[in-house]
Amino acid sequence: MTTTTTNYQVTRETEDVFRNIRLDGVKTLNVDRVSITWDVKYLLDHKGKPVKIVEKYQSDTQVKKMSFELVEVSPDELRTKRKRFPSFVLKVDGKFFYASVPVDLNITPNNILGPHKCALTGCECRRLSAASDSDGGCEKVRDDFNSERIEKYPWITTGYQTLGTRHDCFVVIDCEHYKSCPPRKTARVGNAAKVAHAQVVWEDVSSLEKWNQYIRKNQLTTNNT
Repeated sequence: MTTTTTNYQVTRETEDVFRNIRLDGVKTLNVDRVSITWDVKYLLDHKGKPVKIVEKYQSDTQVKKMSFELVEVSPDELRTKRKRFPSFVLKVDGKFFYASVPVDLNITPNNILGPHKCALTGCECRRLSAASDSDGGCEKVRDDFNSERIEKYPWITTGYQTLGTRHDCFVVIDCEHYKSCPPRKTARVGNAAKVAHAQVVWEDVSSLEKWNQYIRKNQLTTNNT
């Protein structure tokens, strides 16, 4: 539904998002599909073309609970199934479990079984390079975008992936080759750097005390990095 006035246009738009993604052991993949309806107000240019969003507010929400049965399969069976359907593949204790899923399923940001051991902040693997195994690299990295077969890597003991979806993912939960990177070093921002940075915004900042006054006055916060 679209309503147009002289300078504005209000359009009703719907988007689907997946939330509360969880596993019931190796039996089912459970998902809440949330349909969110927005009323979006656009500013129109002189030709009546939308140029920017002025207002956006949620007008309706519908939740549909979905369950996808996981079936234990062999690596050979996986190769056949992947040619026909968007799929979710779970590997646990050396066994593979398959489910056909919607093409728009997106589970990338979800922590289903634990953190991704390849490259998630706080547990990055030091082998995350295309070097040879003997030089400390990883075959999964060397395969790049061709690493679409979790069963190809026996040293990955627990993980999951989606294939044929719009947002494919390959998440490694437990790996025999995993070597954690050392903790990242952090540095605190010095007083001189704070003052110099503040002078970009407020030209009359000449001291740390002035800097603190402006921060308090404008209710800003700075993060040490």
